[in-house]
Amino acid sequence: MIKCSWHHDIDISTNNFSKILSLCVSYFTSVYVMKWKDFFPIKELKEPPYFDARAVCYPNLKTIRDYLAWRQVD
Repeated sequence: MIKCSWHHDIDISTNNFSKILSLCVSYFTSVYVMKWKDFFPIKELKEPPYFDARAVCYPNLKTIRDYLAWRQVD
């Protein structure tokens, strides 16, 4: 799981933010496929990967830290 945080002034409900998020996930998927053999030279990639992304608003940094700590344990 990859987490990114944005400054609180950024409006994540805009189409621009959605486009940026979509591009990030697309790029991540491309790099994942391109680098597969570097990390798993013997193992064949059997199915194309896909990744999901979503934007979530958290009220403050403490909530983000608590959430990330919880996900780390999960």
